[in-house]
Amino acid sequence: MPTYELIVYGCQMNDYDGEKLAAIMEAAGYERAAEGDAADVVLVYTCAVRQSATARALGRITSLARVKKDNPRAIIGVGGCWPAVESDVIERACPHVDFTFGTTELENVPAALAEISGERGPSVPAEVSPLRKSWPRANVAIMRGCNNFCSYCVVPYARGAETYRPADDVLKEVEELLRAGFKDITLIGQNVNSYRRGEVTFARLLKKVDALCDGVFLRFITNHPRDFGDDAVDALAQGRNVARHLHLPLQSGSDAILHAMNRGYDMNRYLDVVSKVREAVPGICLTTDLLVGFPGETEAAFEETYRALEEIRFDSAYVFIYSSRPGTAAAALEDALPRAEKVNRLQTLAARQRAISLEINRGLIGEETVALVEGRSAKNAGEHAGRLSESKIVNFGGKARAGEFIAVKITAASPWTLRGELVT
Repeated sequence: MPTYELIVYGCQMNDYDGEKLAAIMEAAGYERAAEGDAADVVLVYTCAVRQSATARALGRITSLARVKKDNPRAIIGVGGCWPAVESDVIERACPHVDFTFGTTELENVPAALAEISGERGPSVPAEVSPLRKSWPRANVAIMRGCNNFCSYCVVPYARGAETYRPADDVLKEVEELLRAGFKDITLIGQNVNSYRRGEVTFARLLKKVDALCDGVFLRFITNHPRDFGDDAVDALAQGRNVARHLHLPLQSGSDAILHAMNRGYDMNRYLDVVSKVREAVPGICLTTDLLVGFPGETEAAFEETYRALEEIRFDSAYVFIYSSRPGTAAAALEDALPRAEKVNRLQTLAARQRAISLEINRGLIGEETVALVEGRSAKNAGEHAGRLSESKIVNFGGKARAGEFIAVKITAASPWTLRGELVT
């Protein structure tokens, strides 16, 4: 059988697409190459949200020129968000790449390979189930694309307008995962809480999935503050299996910058959502994204973001430096802030967030809770790693099996992980 290698960069949606692409390749008669073996086909699935993401992918794609040198018959393809917006850049920089494909063209990959190789490829079923590699966790896409057009974001150009899967299809996929023994299921989409298919809103879909998921952690990501209404708060609070974690990107604490970003909400709206969620689900883990150095971000605007960090006290925050993306509205704005100042602002926010995360995590010491064992600890040799409902990682010793829920007592904390011991 011809072999393939699949290299995936980026978000949960890219991971899901990668699992779908792997299933399509194997349905078309390809076999995944063993680690270290040369593959007949190498596919790189890319992200384009930040310049650092494309630079990282470019480095890997460039290195694949040696594959062609060693085996001129090898085929190299590049897919995902990056070629959807800058295929010409890839073609100029990497002439050894045979073809590119966008996020909506996964099913066309076997046909493209057959055309390049000159061989007739087998027909592929219209629908294939993702080839899961993440047990006991699994993602389920409920929608694709984005209608928001935040001024800094390339996703609407790379993935197109929002489309929503039929609720029955989502429920069927979840049921398949439950039968296969998956214990942690995440509903995903670029703007997951904007889902609406007929009369089924995101909140109604979440309730339907929750009814299936007894004894399983149920999560959802990524949310938009503008669209997180009271019905979503209620579904989060009332769900028997819905995890006690909400990722709610803030991006900036300045109303002026939020307006320039075209985020569709101000700080009052964001704080209102946070207040309602925390009242409905006391102790919920709240995480966020922050973007520093957006064009026009003054020192005063940055201070507003810092104060928001202090006031809201997120459990954790992903802090990024703004980078111009092709085709976006912000790309036309003057980006006058020196790189060194952007780095300084990032480090300032990250340092304060580390301190807040440590304070929050230390407050959990002595508590007994439940964790899903995911496998061996990446941090401590010979130990296990488990994930709490709050999505925090706890490392612990003793006997445990991946995929089982265990009781654990928190004994120590860092800003990023917890340490615990098994409770009998």
